[in-house]
Amino acid sequence: MQSLPDVVQTISDALSSANRIWHVIALPENDQISHTTQFFDNIVQLTQDFTSSQIRFEQILNEQIKDKTNLLNEVATALSADFQITATQKYAQLIQINKFQALFEEEFNQRTEKLTMLTQTLQLLLIDAEEQFVIETSLKLENLTLLESKINQLETLLKPKQLVLQNLQKELNYFVGMFQRKFQPDSFASRIIIQNLQQQGRVCQISELAIIIQEFKSELEVRIQDVKQQIQQLFRYQQILQNCSEFLVDSSVVEIGNRSNFLVLDGDYTDSFVQKLRLELSSVQEILYKNNDKIILGLIQMKTNLISTFHSNYVNYQTSGDIETLMGEIQEVQILQKLIQPIGESIQKYREYKAFKNELSTIQKDSSRFTSKSRDASKMRQREEILKKELVSNFPKAIADLKFKVDQLKIRIQELGIKINASEIFGVDYTAELGQVLQQNDKAFTLRYEKFYQFYSKNSTISARKVNNLSATNYIKTPNIQRTPGRGTPGKATPGRTTPGKAGLSKTTTLSSSRVASSRIGKISFQ
Repeated sequence: MQSLPDVVQTISDALSSANRIWHVIALPENDQISHTTQFFDNIVQLTQDFTSSQIRFEQILNEQIKDKTNLLNEVATALSADFQITATQKYAQLIQINKFQALFEEEFNQRTEKLTMLTQTLQLLLIDAEEQFVIETSLKLENLTLLESKINQLETLLKPKQLVLQNLQKELNYFVGMFQRKFQPDSFASRIIIQNLQQQGRVCQISELAIIIQEFKSELEVRIQDVKQQIQQLFRYQQILQNCSEFLVDSSVVEIGNRSNFLVLDGDYTDSFVQKLRLELSSVQEILYKNNDKIILGLIQMKTNLISTFHSNYVNYQTSGDIETLMGEIQEVQILQKLIQPIGESIQKYREYKAFKNELSTIQKDSSRFTSKSRDASKMRQREEILKKELVSNFPKAIADLKFKVDQLKIRIQELGIKINASEIFGVDYTAELGQVLQQNDKAFTLRYEKFYQFYSKNSTISARKVNNLSATNYIKTPNIQRTPGRGTPGKATPGRTTPGKAGLSKTTTLSSSRVASSRIGKISFQ
């Protein structure tokens, strides 16, 4: 940095150098004066500009001091803090102000962050405690201390509820884990609520947690009950196969009876197991349905043999009533065989659409068919549309057909005086089951069903005439039973004394209680 004498000397040297140059080049005097004047004018202008810039610097300094002082006062008021500027010179004052500003800014940020955290925590606790409290936004230490005190108070108050919440969350996590391993909950809303509750874990959600857990328990109980019922039904089918094995030579029957044993697994309620169980039941039902005639004919033959043996050994003219009872039971078996024969196809068609319904339900539970772009997802969507159209078009018709035939069967059984319910014949109360299916569908579905049912009712004249023509003589003829000799020599028939219809039997057998029908056929199900 040069001093003022140095600057003056520099100016003088510059002017001397200019004069020598002018002398060498013989610059006219007027031009020399002009150049000299311009030189001094530039120096004067430079000094004036410098002076103006310093004046502006002073103004800016004063403005900064004023603005920062005002801001510092506002922050100090918000923080309830004091400060004092001890410097007397302006530039020193600015330095002090900047230091105070840095300190207050750090304190302000810390308190703001703390206030935000305390406010959020307190708001959640107030919701859980169902209390009202005015939260001040002041950054003063007194307000922050008050908020901390209120938070501690509420946490102490809510501590018992927190323990309840923790236990419920443990129970919820148990059910969620089990459902993921076992099967998915049927309620899509439940799955969404579960995700939210697992993430938040709030005391105010205790009631929601309890509801969801109860829903889980209910769904699990339904699944357990359903599996138990299906396993029991499978055991009943196996018992039927064992009882009727002497009439059946189909190797697949024996195979089913052996293969079904692997299904009895305690505590297995997975979707895959339930599906496997349903397939197994369907397979056994199919075999029972295909062998229905063999089973009934076998029972008839067994009963005929029993009658023959019973008559040869014990029957005399005084005990003919027992024979009438046995003949009536055989007659009922034959009549029931004819009556239920037209219903078989209707049951098969109904089961087919019921399987379609279950398949559609399984597809609709898989959200990946919309989120995935794979070929399998596309096929799944196409299959979904096909099933929807098929069910809308033909499921009401299948239900109406089966319902009408079951109703007609009930009427005919009542007319014939057979003491057996339709549900005992099939092992399923189709009237109740079909009613539940209709309740689960919309009004349009029910209207289509009603139209089909009315159609079958109006066009049932020919079918009703055929059913009304059924009589005991259409199904059975009284067998030739040898008369027994006197009471003293049971079991020895007298030659030439065979008389049809006169060995203690009435020509027209009266229909009696269906002990055979209910004990044998009543265990066969076409569900």
